[in-house]
Amino acid sequence: EGWLAHRRSPSAHLNPPTTPTTDSCKPTMTPRQLIVLGVAAIWAAYPNRRVCGYMEFATDGWASDEMANTLQLLLEATWSSIFSVGAHDPKGEVLDAIGSYLDKKNGSLLELAAGSGKAATLWVDELTQRGSTAKVVLTDLQPNVPAWQRLSSQSGGRVSFAPDPVDATRVPGHLRPEGTLRMIHLALHHFTPALVREMLADVVRSGDALLVGDCAPSAQNLVMLNVVGAATQGPVLWSRPLHHALLMPLVGTHDGVVSVLRSYSPTDLEELTAGLPGSDGYAWQFFHSRSALSILLGPAAERLGAAPLLQWSLFAPLATGTH
Repeated sequence: EGWLAHRRSPSAHLNPPTTPTTDSCKPTMTPRQLIVLGVAAIWAAYPNRRVCGYMEFATDGWASDEMANTLQLLLEATWSSIFSVGAHDPKGEVLDAIGSYLDKKNGSLLELAAGSGKAATLWVDELTQRGSTAKVVLTDLQPNVPAWQRLSSQSGGRVSFAPDPVDATRVPGHLRPEGTLRMIHLALHHFTPALVREMLADVVRSGDALLVGDCAPSAQNLVMLNVVGAATQGPVLWSRPLHHALLMPLVGTHDGVVSVLRSYSPTDLEELTAGLPGSDGYAWQFFHSRSALSILLGPAAERLGAAPLLQWSLFAPLATGTH
């Protein structure tokens, strides 16, 4: 038996017991890590210009008129909050450009795709504080007459409106006397590039100017636009029907992200203008608001280097614009 044990022992060395394999050596990523990696990749690769034409629920015909009206009231609240702290035009450059154009042309304001019309009336308020007598006419393809009547009644005659539908790419002559400055707020991104080009061509044909206020296309604003909305719209949202209060956070978040994805950058706008008959007599000027962080936390937050929330784009004749 001892001899047998001695004879078996070499086989134990020749065929050592196998060690069970485990997956501990294989690198794995949790779902949370995958999400963080994906967000970081989007953040790094985002081109800061229009990247899609995907639909928005509340503004592209998917929502009821009542739901769309709720969205317009929410945007009113956000515009009012941003203007009240001067974050929309921190250096006064946009107001200076508007005032300069109107003074030289003895012109008036015409709001396209006005929605509730709030943003344009806020500009008129600021111009009035400077001693200007400028007035604004509100227009839309789907006029919100009740909202406009409310704004008009509060304006002391400075706000009027066209009750009939107005196509922003073909503005009727009676609505645009010489020297008109057209404005469009948080709506240009709803127009396809072809329609934007038609809109710009109509501006050039008439000799008018156009001021565009829209989301600044940046990766930060994919998140921060909704954060600003949530911080400024609460009281209005909870004053609306309950199903609106429950649905709008979901609808609004989707539409806020898509709005940034659809927004036009300065390069986009310059490319859309190129080759338009008469456009060589025009120039773009670009301005920016403060960042979402500074709107929420105060001007000191600008030092964090966050991207501006809004982009202002003025397309005007060279006599009043600069390259």
